[in-house]
Amino acid sequence: MGGSECRLTGPDLDEIAYRTSLEPLARQNRLRELVLATASFAMMAALALSVAAQPRTALQPMPAQEWFNNYKTYLSRAARVEKSAEAHYRLGRWAWEHGLEDEAWEQWVKALAADPDHLETRKATGFVDTEGGWERPGQVNPEWVSQVDAAGRGLSFTVAIEDDASAAFFDELSWRLRRLNWFLWKITEGQVYLKEVKVVDLSTTGRFVVPAGQLDVPVMAGGGASCANPGRPDWRVISGGRCYVRILGHEMLHGLFGLPDERHGCYCLMQGGLYGIKTPDLRLCDAEYHRPDPSAPESCWSIIQRRDPSMTHPNPADYGRAPEVKIEVVDR
Repeated sequence: MGGSECRLTGPDLDEIAYRTSLEPLARQNRLRELVLATASFAMMAALALSVAAQPRTALQPMPAQEWFNNYKTYLSRAARVEKSAEAHYRLGRWAWEHGLEDEAWEQWVKALAADPDHLETRKATGFVDTEGGWERPGQVNPEWVSQVDAAGRGLSFTVAIEDDASAAFFDELSWRLRRLNWFLWKITEGQVYLKEVKVVDLSTTGRFVVPAGQLDVPVMAGGGASCANPGRPDWRVISGGRCYVRILGHEMLHGLFGLPDERHGCYCLMQGGLYGIKTPDLRLCDAEYHRPDPSAPESCWSIIQRRDPSMTHPNPADYGRAPEVKIEVVDR
């Protein structure tokens, strides 16, 4: 993007991404996450005071304490939910309506594992029943996708899982990667997507790495993500196995474009602590919506277009829905 520095095609990218050892980085990441989470919580708590008394819109965050209360209620209900497609669907719907997007999908994936044709779950996850089976609405625009590929923005990489992963974990991660693909396509206005992802367990070499002991750690228990070497060809993401899709997208855009964290109330994907706002409502800030700050003087779209002048915003093209990501699982 903007030359070859962010291009993610080619066989040697995963080796480039692993020039340094994981352990020192993992320690740095845990400290960084703690510091950033504390700062983000403090900022969003103050922001929530000004928001709480207003009618909530799509881009107004839920007060932090309300979100945490909902999360605790979810954990309690999930621990005793009946193992049936209908029960998982209903809990997922409750989670979605209470600002817990990834927890909703956690239940819906289980519902579809129990019954792939569960109608309400398919509707909730955005699928329609066609003659060819369950599909997402809309059409892929192959000509536009070819242009994105030619620009090097159809991304191919490996996800390395250090532990021995189960079939259920691979299935859940595959859904997470599909959602990440849809999200990247939407938030970049059809200009970045996941083309091919290989998922390998008992491995340490990949653009994304799930460290040992992090397979089933929830985000709120330290299973988040961080990006090393943002904006450089050797960027990589260290992530918990259950990390939220919005966080994965956030960290990927650190890596791809060197976007900074927004920590001053900018309603943007790169802003931390936007509790309850779901991926369909998130955007990347532009000159109209950006809130300048010494740490982030430029809007996200300004930085992206400086790094890659071929990207446009707003994108006038009829880019269609995201092409589906090809996922290869290597279970060792």
